[in-house]
Amino acid sequence: MELDKILYEITLNSIYLGNFLIFSLLVFYILKFLLNLKRSNEKLIGSLVIFSLSIAVSSLYSGESYGLINDLIYIWAYSILSFFLLLVGHYINDFLLFHKVKNIKEISEGNLSILIVEGAHFLAIGTILNSVINNFFNINENQIKIFIYITFIFTFIQFLLILGIIIYRWLLLKLTNLDLINLIYKNNISAGVLLFSNYTVISFLLASAFAPEKDLLTTLVYSLFYFVFSIFIILVFKIIIDLVLIPDDNIKSILENDRYKKAIFIELITLSMIFIYHFLSS
Repeated sequence: MELDKILYEITLNSIYLGNFLIFSLLVFYILKFLLNLKRSNEKLIGSLVIFSLSIAVSSLYSGESYGLINDLIYIWAYSILSFFLLLVGHYINDFLLFHKVKNIKEISEGNLSILIVEGAHFLAIGTILNSVINNFFNINENQIKIFIYITFIFTFIQFLLILGIIIYRWLLLKLTNLDLINLIYKNNISAGVLLFSNYTVISFLLASAFAPEKDLLTTLVYSLFYFVFSIFIILVFKIIIDLVLIPDDNIKSILENDRYKKAIFIELITLSMIFIYHFLSS
């Protein structure tokens, strides 16, 4: 009997996994058409989007089952919504922050810094969508209403993500006379690493703002609170790490000379602190 149960679970999980594989292949070819991906970079962009989607919809693959057919319908519906929002977020981010260059072309020509930032943004969106879907998906509610709710919250959060980068860029420009975005255009890996950390920190903290018992207004207010807190945390952690762990160096020197190993060192410690806080508050 126990063996039958194990075989049943393996078969069912294989169906769900196969379902995600089919959706991933479909997404890959849609991206190839929409973004005019070339052979040299299509695997990189495609894999980033698919990985982000796996984060976004992972909560739908766990928890209570509503029957195989119903499960697959809900998974496809929310996967399509997540993919659409990922694309919208991508275009908004590129238009507002990186409008001077064509990111896909830059990546295909070897700009690793832009690839890092694009990856960070996709992962940030995936994290946000995962939290929103996990908290607000309810089979007993009108699904169209939930779709609208998720789309509205996502759009608001997307602009908060961009605002966070703009604020950090402005502060860095005032303190060091270095433009973070221009450094990324020049394939400065350290600048890409700094933005990767910022996207991750802001998205993880904003993900804490959502709860099913909160109405829309309360959710937006909490999102603003966590956004301000995330900016504060980013600055405080980086200043402390800069002063205590690398007293012989500073952010300006690291960026100017693209000492990306030190940038990674700073950002990994910052991210480790944020992960601990995220799990403490979850």
